[in-house]
Amino acid sequence: MPVTDYVQAVSDAARSLELLDESGKLIPLDSLSVLDLITELETLTQITIPTADIRADLFESVESVASLLSRLAA
Repeated sequence: MPVTDYVQAVSDAARSLELLDESGKLIPLDSLSVLDLITELETLTQITIPTADIRADLFESVESVASLLSRLAA
């Protein structure tokens, strides 16, 4: 799946959880919000996100989360 598809998946998941601001960027996430987003993304993409990849820097933007998904899918 191209990274652009993952960007859309992350945006859709974050929007459904009300984790995007008005401009479509991720709001600052607390630990529970990160877990909610991970759960939603794993359901949508069927990609398991390992605990070792749950770091704040990987959940700073829609694009960084999409890149993580793309790397894990490869």
